[in-house]
Amino acid sequence: KPMQAFLKIAVYGAAGSGKTYTSLTQAIGLAEKVGKRVIVFDTEEGTDFLPQRGFDFDAVYTKSLADTYDTIKSLDPKEHACVIVDSISHIWDSAINSYTGKKTSNESAGGIPMHAWSAIKGPYKALIRLLMECPFHVFILGRQKNVFEDDEFGNMKMVGKAMRAEGETAYEPHICSRMEGRPSTKDSSKQTYYAIYEKDRT
Repeated sequence: KPMQAFLKIAVYGAAGSGKTYTSLTQAIGLAEKVGKRVIVFDTEEGTDFLPQRGFDFDAVYTKSLADTYDTIKSLDPKEHACVIVDSISHIWDSAINSYTGKKTSNESAGGIPMHAWSAIKGPYKALIRLLMECPFHVFILGRQKNVFEDDEFGNMKMVGKAMRAEGETAYEPHICSRMEGRPSTKDSSKQTYYAIYEKDRT
């Protein structure tokens, strides 16, 4: 028995790991069931080749957080069933780049002083909240980053991978998956694509 009306999913991975293709395939399947359309907020023009493969969807080309927010707010649920943001990493970058104040020497925080982060995160979190509450299936796609920590000797050691976005982004949706391509066991010149589900609250 479905307990929630809309699917909210985060998908992240390295370039070429199949995020866009896989998410669009799922979104179009969901939209076709109810006779509606998919809209993609494309920050890197990564969907340009997909109509040639038979994918039919609407696209908005922007890296602007404000434009993304306003356009989603204006969408008609009678017309669209699914929203894809590809990639949220660029939207987060635009939120950070909106800061024009004095910078500090703290490189780990991008030179941005602690008191400024609430103003930077405010509009971004409002967008995430809108995506979680809007009457559409939502796919939030993000780029992958490596996560490092100091080991017992004070050396930096890679301890995992994460979505390159504000820290809580990947945990807001119902599902979070990391995608990766690995050489096929049958033909090493080809890739097999995997989705590793890190969280499922469905």
